[in-house]
Amino acid sequence: MEVRFSHCLKNELGYWNGKRKFFVKFRRDPEGIGGYMRPPSNFLIGRNRGYLFYSGMPLYCRNCLRFGHTSENCSEARQTRCNKCGRPGHVAALCTYLKTCNMCGKEGHIYKDCPKVFGCGAGYCSHFSGSCSFGTMHTGGGIGA
Repeated sequence: MEVRFSHCLKNELGYWNGKRKFFVKFRRDPEGIGGYMRPPSNFLIGRNRGYLFYSGMPLYCRNCLRFGHTSENCSEARQTRCNKCGRPGHVAALCTYLKTCNMCGKEGHIYKDCPKVFGCGAGYCSHFSGSCSFGTMHTGGGIGA
């Protein structure tokens, strides 16, 4: 998937409303919905929850994390999902697993310490690649990468 930052959205008074607009080009996937790989409608980057909306978006369940239906119509029992490891069935306070990064999916570190976020050494998502003052290329899957 190719992602490019477009602009920050503003309200009717001209103030930034906290939302950003991106241009996204989906990868082809013969097994995907409509022949393309589709991202989920909600995601976490560090402690920040993001919501994704786009034209022609297929239905997505926030309970079982599958496409084709919504959580209101999900046949699976409502699941609690751990914020530490990402596994269903328990909460972070009772978690016995290693912390899991919600950027790269590997155990042992969290997003702010992920080596895949920015190769420039900036660490936590603090800027877009076009405005990087660290002088090296951004790598990994972070916003603006």
